Amino acid sequence: MRDTLEEKLARYQELERLMTDPEVLADSQRLAEVAREHGMLARLATKYQTFKRLTDEIAQANTMLQSSDPEERELAELELPELKERREAVWNDLLDLTVGGEDAARRRCVMEIRAGTGGDEAALFARDLYEMYRRFGESQGWKVEVMGANATELGGFKEITLAFTGEGTYRMLQYESGGHRVQRVPETEAQ
Repeated sequence: MRDTLEEKLARYQELERLMTDPEVLADSQRLAEVAREHGMLARLATKYQTFKRLTDEIAQANTMLQSSDPEERELAELELPELKERREAVWNDLLDLTVGGEDAARRRCVMEIRAGTGGDEAALFARDLYEMYRRFGESQGWKVEVMGANATELGGFKEITLAFTGEGTYRMLQYESGGHRVQRVPETEAQ
C-alpha cells in the first residue's frame, strides 16, 4: 500500500508543478483537467505527507531515547506515545481514503430493490429489505428518500428505489448488491 501512496504523492507533486507550467496555464481545458485531478488527490497526498512527517518524528524520538542526556530521554519518552497515537489516527484516515477509493467519500448513493421470482411472497420480502435498509440509514443519521416504488396489493414492492444522503453512505453500502435468497413459511400461505 505504501508503494501506491508514494505513487499518488509523486503524481500530486507532478500536478502541482504542472499547475505552474506556462504551457498548461495557456490551455484552459488542460488546466481544468490538471486542477480536477490535483483536487482529487489533495486530501490523500496531504494525509500521506503528514504520516511520513510523523514517522520521521517517531524515528527522531527513538534516537533521542538512546541519548546520554537524561532530559532528552525524558522528552522523547513523553513525546513518543502521542506521536504514535497521532500516526495511527492518520494511518486509519489513509485507509478510509484508499479502501473505497475516492468514491468512498461520496455522500449520496441510490439503491434499487426488486422482487425476484416468487410472486407476492417475493414482493413482501422486498418490503422487508426496504424496511431494513431504511431503518439502517436512519440509525446512521442519513436522509433516506424513496425515489420511486411499485407497490403490490398486499403491501409489498415489485420494485423500490431509495436515495441515501449523509456521511459515509457509499462506503457503507458499496458492497450491498446481488440476489438475496430466503426460505420461510410464507405470510400468504394459509396456516
